[in-house]
Amino acid sequence: MQKALDALERAGILVSRPVGNTLEYEFNPQYALRDELRALLEQALLLYPEALRNKLLVTRKRPRRKGKPLCSQLPNQRVLTLPPAGAGA
Repeated sequence: MQKALDALERAGILVSRPVGNTLEYEFNPQYALRDELRALLEQALLLYPEALRNKLLVTRKRPRRKGKPLCSQLPNQRVLTLPPAGAGA
């Protein structure tokens, strides 16, 4: 996952900022296709069943402990959030 995030940041699609010991990523507000990419991801999420979609759209309260298995994630945590199209980054 980290290699993919690094590649997207090098390509100018994402930007990161340090928050404590973590890096938070978001769409680069200067990326020309940001709104189109956001819309594409939103449409792709609609193809998943609602239960799986809810698991994909969880916000984490803190980083997952290194080595902790993914299956132990709590259902009420969020990992990926997409602000509405046109909203400032």
